[in-house]
Amino acid sequence: MPYKRNQLRSMFFAAVIGFAVLMPGMINKSYAATEPFNLGWLELLREEAVQKGVKPGTVGRLLPNTLQPLESVERQSQSQPEKRATLEDYLSKRVTPHRIAKGRQMMNDNASLLGRMERQHHVPPQLIMSIWAMETSYGSNMGDVNVIRALVTVARSRPEYRREVIEALHMIDEGYTQIETMPGSWAGAFGQTQFIPSSFRRLAIDGDGDGRKDIWTNLADIFASTANHLKLSGWKEGEPWGKRVILPPGFNRDHLTDLKKERVERSKTLQEWAQLGVRLPGGGALPLDYNKPVTLIAPNYNPQTDREVQGPVYVVYDNFWTILDYNSSYKYSLAVNMLADAIGRPQVMRQPE
Repeated sequence: MPYKRNQLRSMFFAAVIGFAVLMPGMINKSYAATEPFNLGWLELLREEAVQKGVKPGTVGRLLPNTLQPLESVERQSQSQPEKRATLEDYLSKRVTPHRIAKGRQMMNDNASLLGRMERQHHVPPQLIMSIWAMETSYGSNMGDVNVIRALVTVARSRPEYRREVIEALHMIDEGYTQIETMPGSWAGAFGQTQFIPSSFRRLAIDGDGDGRKDIWTNLADIFASTANHLKLSGWKEGEPWGKRVILPPGFNRDHLTDLKKERVERSKTLQEWAQLGVRLPGGGALPLDYNKPVTLIAPNYNPQTDREVQGPVYVVYDNFWTILDYNSSYKYSLAVNMLADAIGRPQVMRQPE
């Protein structure tokens, strides 16, 4: 039965009392896969959604007391490859010959449309292809879970996701019922380049002028929305993203940047890094081809457990950080940029022997 405003309000104060008692454990708790949602918590979520303008009927239909968490979401949230895999393993499964060849083919097949996107948004076609490949293997795998249930499941342990649940309900009120009827990722992302609800409402755009933003089936909207996402995240046309480097013996590990620190505090110019002994692989001098402060990252290095820097090191520029708006992982951004470079690299034709 749809929830009316007076019904929600009459239940609100009783729910607040119960929630206040339960909240400390609910926010930080690791939930068992079969543990149902607390009804007081759901009631507060319903009330918040209605207060923020979602239709009561939408709230009642999609957030009923019978709603159950998804075990697969709880499991996957604890086992992301960006955290578990080494950079080498991560790249080997994502920057592959098949994806490179497919990206070149898709870029050629959609050259006119992608050219228009590049002129309008100043984002290179190969970068759009790379995001498309990384997120859904060029649209072939958009996920297999119910988006609303996934979002609510994540929101139980990550309070910031309450906003995403409410944004998703707004989308349904606006007529984007695909978010209800089509599956998405474990984290509630959807469409061929995997937007979350708040990103969809803020960044997705109509690429062909038909009045809709269809990132599930319409390539013009998919490419335009992805390009707009990257542009508004700060992508700068014509600028590099970074390069691999080597460190001198005894290099101060505190110069390395990780996601828990402000990168501004660890940034230096290329000239300053060169003076500290940073070189290209093979020992060549670091080229001074970028005049803004840049940072050093070592994706395999854990400062809490490793006494020495482990694995490859990269100097990264502003465009590298832009990609983290899609997925806040160094490994993800490196894979996207490397795959885009490979897709966009001119093919060398082998001469007949």
